[in-house]
Amino acid sequence: MASERKKIQKIKKLVEELLARNQPPDVCQECPNCGGQLELSFEAYYRKDWMLGVRVSCEQCMIDLAMDRGAPIPEWAKPISDDALITMDK
Repeated sequence: MASERKKIQKIKKLVEELLARNQPPDVCQECPNCGGQLELSFEAYYRKDWMLGVRVSCEQCMIDLAMDRGAPIPEWAKPISDDALITMDK
């Protein structure tokens, strides 16, 4: 189980590095664990503040993660217009 935790930590570190960039990352990255294809998807939403949902998966490692990141989120991840805004406030 400890090796799975290490694999997840490596992927989380890569995601944080990608989110720190000024440009949106490619949706396909090299997995830091196996060297295979790591697929990324992003979804910005508003819940009292901007949030970023990140989904990461690697078929070879059999890892599928979903993470939420609070503000501040990268500027490139925010919707272009209010029409694209998804509000999850109730």
